[in-house]
Amino acid sequence: MSGTLIFVLVLVAALIITLYMVYKKGDFSPAPAPAQASESAPSGPSIDVQGIERTLNPDKSDNGSSSTSGYAIREYSTGTDNFDYNKLTENVEITLKWDNQGGFDSVTGLIAEWQIKGEGDNDYVTRMTKTLNKTDYPDAFANYTRGNTVTFTGNKDLADDKRFSAVGENIIHLYYNTTEVTKQQITPDVDAINYTPWVIGVSDLSATIDMVDPKTYTYVPIKSDVSLGRDQIHTDYKIYSKLFKDDISKLIISNKIHENNYRLQNPPGYIRLTPVVVNGTVQKDKIKLVYVSEDGTVKKGVGVAGKTPGIEKVIHPLLTNSDFYDDASEKYATDQPYIGVTDNIDDSYIFNIVPVYESGGNTIEYYRFQDSVETDRFMCLRKVVYDKNGHAEFIEGVDRYATVQVCLKNANELSFCEKESMDFTLVDTSKENWSPPPFTSAAESMTGIENPPAGECEVYAPSNVNYNWRCQNRIVISPVGGNKERHREVVPIHNGDEVSNRVCCDDGVDMGTAPNTHDGHYGCKVSN
Repeated sequence: MSGTLIFVLVLVAALIITLYMVYKKGDFSPAPAPAQASESAPSGPSIDVQGIERTLNPDKSDNGSSSTSGYAIREYSTGTDNFDYNKLTENVEITLKWDNQGGFDSVTGLIAEWQIKGEGDNDYVTRMTKTLNKTDYPDAFANYTRGNTVTFTGNKDLADDKRFSAVGENIIHLYYNTTEVTKQQITPDVDAINYTPWVIGVSDLSATIDMVDPKTYTYVPIKSDVSLGRDQIHTDYKIYSKLFKDDISKLIISNKIHENNYRLQNPPGYIRLTPVVVNGTVQKDKIKLVYVSEDGTVKKGVGVAGKTPGIEKVIHPLLTNSDFYDDASEKYATDQPYIGVTDNIDDSYIFNIVPVYESGGNTIEYYRFQDSVETDRFMCLRKVVYDKNGHAEFIEGVDRYATVQVCLKNANELSFCEKESMDFTLVDTSKENWSPPPFTSAAESMTGIENPPAGECEVYAPSNVNYNWRCQNRIVISPVGGNKERHREVVPIHNGDEVSNRVCCDDGVDMGTAPNTHDGHYGCKVSN
């Protein structure tokens, strides 16, 4: 072997040993692999929905004046007891309001669709479409613009075969196009918290006939910065529905049983807010409520009858030959359970907090308490009547007692007044010179049957449609023995016996004083 070859072999061996020692000590890192070009497409645009403005406009005759009842009958009668709701849908306006975030540089088109899920339908159907272009809607195509809107007016300029009824669930969806994608939804999916549809009923459309002024509502979705309970577990609140000046602390049901088998209302007190913690994180949109007595010595959890331990539904079991009534009683108690208290605070029911913002602003005006499990249900007030001294400790000698009860109820089943009762005001009683929110009327909640509860309902009713709390359906609760109750719903027609309270009611509307029939009775003529 030549000397040169030996030298080369020795050199190679030395190099191998050196490299091995360097790797072994960790002093060497191989060069990183070349970066790969990203194959992901740019993220799409995003928006923040600021609200859906809903307006019911007064119906107009052909000469532009407000309709009279006579005109309405001639124009809208279909030969049945129903109105022409396709015609009345012309009085409906719906507006989507939103702020743009980023991602609009690549957007080439925007499409807005008014979609409706009618009664009995399983899916939403597009009824009207608007294409937004950059010329007419320049801000809608720009990043981080505010105050963008698109408005639909029911059946405007539609052919006869395209006209529709707005009765049902109404929503506006916004879609975008780019050079790479077509019709991508940019609005949230519809749900009970983040994007709630506008439920229009038959009574809403028919009410436009007698309106003088437009009635505008604004739905504002829940915002991510809502946080209650974190710093408020020791703060005493008075919580008022905007309809009644009695706070809910004494309207929720006690777990004390009256000798006549009724669950009593609580003595006046306060409500505290406690946080809901999951895996060490406070949930911003969830809350528990705790009842605290005025002297601070009694603390109880707030829960739902039939759901929370210690708060029973107290419904009578089925009886022979009365299945219909008992099934109905069970349904009312299950679908519309009352809010009560339980001794174990840890059992307090979890509610979602849904803020209601002032129209066009960022100030929270009211709060709504949503069932965190059955999210179509909200805390509201319902009218109830207790038979036979159920609340004798509050009003002596009253045989039948009309009051207001806090309950959960499906939002789609609420009467006009019950819908208004969902909005609650929180008053911090730790603040100096705190006071209840202002009320236009007496807004009483606890009174005898001769003078049913009066609220603020008529204040929020459409013009010339006198929705009145005393004309709302009521749940009559009767004892049936064994610490059980029977619940039945009663539709008021002739409400009250005193001269000052003879009222005719028709579908929740106060039709005026009941006329004297000259035979010692007072009667009402009610439409079919």
